Amino acid sequence: MSTILFPKYARVKNNYCVGFFGCDEDLDRLKAAKPSIEAKFPGLNLYIICNDEKASGENNIYHKAFMQDVVTQVAYYRIIENLDDFLEEVQIG
Repeated sequence: MSTILFPKYARVKNNYCVGFFGCDEDLDRLKAAKPSIEAKFPGLNLYIICNDEKASGENNIYHKAFMQDVVTQVAYYRIIENLDDFLEEVQIG
């Protein structure tokens, strides 16, 4: 198990990143669910990495070209294989 130094952990502890590379309709659903997910988990900053060429970082939604930069700012990163399963997991939708 790797360790993370406390100063970095304190900076990134509430930052959670998901990679979603599915269809545009599901990406829109994920973007629409983002405020509800963040409200359900107070203090959470949800980052999304996606294929959307227009994703510029606004509202913490980034194009996959910025993945390396984003991943260094988060405590956890995972790829979402099935959006419905993820939304059920977080009890949204």
